[in-house]
Amino acid sequence: ERLMQEPIGLALPAGHRLLQKEKIYLHDLAGEEMISLNPEWELYGVTARALEAVSFTPRITTWVDNPNLLRDLLRMGMGLAFVPLVSWRTFAGNEVVFRPLADCTIRRGIYLVQRQGAEPTQTLLECMKGIRVFFEKQEKII
Repeated sequence: ERLMQEPIGLALPAGHRLLQKEKIYLHDLAGEEMISLNPEWELYGVTARALEAVSFTPRITTWVDNPNLLRDLLRMGMGLAFVPLVSWRTFAGNEVVFRPLADCTIRRGIYLVQRQGAEPTQTLLECMKGIRVFFEKQEKII
């Protein structure tokens, strides 16, 4: 069950010069140092396929093997990154600012998966209901 199509946008250190622009375009990122998850991560694949489709190759200078490290590097101002704009927004604090891209739409699907053949317990049904309500609220924010 698809819960949301989450937009992927740009995370920038607070105070970065690109934040002075009303809109940020891919060509604005030429030469910028980017941080990325390793290619084994589906988030990397979603982003890479979308950027390839519009013939943009980011200058990735730092590869990381987990999202927590990527978030830490963003907070330290070590570069820019393509990140989910909904599920990652709570980690930023004052150190990171999120912006959509003006000329490139990247989205990833967020799904709720239930094992077939097993009758869900009442607790599981309540949990699934809570998850659905949470993502319905998130969709209204974006």
